[in-house]
Amino acid sequence: MKHVNWIIVVVIIVIFSGCNQLEEHSEKVIPKVKTQKVSVTSKKIQHEFPGLLKESRNVNLAFRVAGPVQSIKIKEGDFVQKGQLIATIDPRDYQVQYNVAKAEYDKVITETQRVKQLYQKQSVTDVDYQKALAGEKMISEKLNHATNQLNDTKLIAPFSGYIQKINFEVGELINTGMPLATLIDINSFVVECDVPASVLAQINNETQYQVQSNLLNQAPVKVTLINYLKKANSSQLYRFQFELSKNELTRVQAGITVTVLINCQCKNEQQLSVPVEAVFNRNSKPQVWVYNTETSTIQAHEVKTGALLQNGYIEIQKGLKPEDTVVVAGVNNLNHNDTVKVIQPISETNQGGLL
Repeated sequence: MKHVNWIIVVVIIVIFSGCNQLEEHSEKVIPKVKTQKVSVTSKKIQHEFPGLLKESRNVNLAFRVAGPVQSIKIKEGDFVQKGQLIATIDPRDYQVQYNVAKAEYDKVITETQRVKQLYQKQSVTDVDYQKALAGEKMISEKLNHATNQLNDTKLIAPFSGYIQKINFEVGELINTGMPLATLIDINSFVVECDVPASVLAQINNETQYQVQSNLLNQAPVKVTLINYLKKANSSQLYRFQFELSKNELTRVQAGITVTVLINCQCKNEQQLSVPVEAVFNRNSKPQVWVYNTETSTIQAHEVKTGALLQNGYIEIQKGLKPEDTVVVAGVNNLNHNDTVKVIQPISETNQGGLL
């Protein structure tokens, strides 16, 4: 019986000895982690304003001569190409004017040629020669004027676009400069919005601008700032104008309402962010491991997260300081106050770890 008791005691000693060895072995396993300092940038603030989409050009088409409208070749809503005929004025009087100028021109040119030949033979004086040259110049300008007026009886589209409105009918008398039709260019758009002085003060060279369609729920597209009025209106707002290519925002028409996004960077305010992989959830609360460089230990810090950033980072609104270093890999296998070993990044000159 005593022999059996000794066997039991020996077994217990062996078991406890093995457990102690396992504990000592487990204590020697130090987790390896990757760390990274908290990213600190200027705080970004996005402002939203209602904007109006307008055509890039809106031109009143008018004749440079007066007369009765002979024909109108377009209808409201038609698309016209640059150089296309829009309308004509009865050219009768201008044709007569051209014919008279052409006859006078032919007569003067013939006489001038004769004087030039005589001048080469020294048969006419310098005064007569200069008079002939002046007469040639005058009649040439007169013919050019008559030709231009005859050509101006045809109204040509200065650019490609859509006919928005027609103000006259065939047979009506139209005067010089009176708009016969309105032509709009929607190959590109202008976006207008009003901005308060508080936002104007935040705008700098790093500010980015976007436009989003309210009706089509399309993703925001980048626009270019054209200009803004330097004086506020009666509501203390500044009118901004942006250029938008038609290809950027599809299925939109001039006159619709859009949302203008102004993304400002406030240099006086800091924005903290960490890689998304650094954030983990425990007890339904987002946390990160903060690495203590002096003790090589980690502590869990509860954080308040913000927006996801485009570079794979997430904004940290609360819980970290700019000087903090956080664990960015293997965060789910760690515990509070663990001692860890930081994996040093591979040098660009030691690819493959051969050195």
